[in-house]
Amino acid sequence: MQRECRVALQVLGGTAEKNFENVLYTGECIGYIQGAIDASQPLAENTTWYKVCVPDSVSTDDLIRRFITFVDANPKYTLASTAIQMMLAERYFCKK
Repeated sequence: MQRECRVALQVLGGTAEKNFENVLYTGECIGYIQGAIDASQPLAENTTWYKVCVPDSVSTDDLIRRFITFVDANPKYTLASTAIQMMLAERYFCKK
């Protein structure tokens, strides 16, 4: 997912061609990141051990950047699903 998200940032920033492959990568990254956020909300509401509060003001672009930064800094998380949830828990932990 790192690769797809790196391409997504380039496409969204206008530094990569909007060809078929790059657009697919962009869609995959955005869908994955947004899906992880959407899934974290009911999990946080229905458990006592997982509390993530991502403000509505945080853009998908920002979340993609934070995901890439987190994965670069934490190569031990090789699964994208684990990496995104760990990044959310670390960055957007709430006390509710």
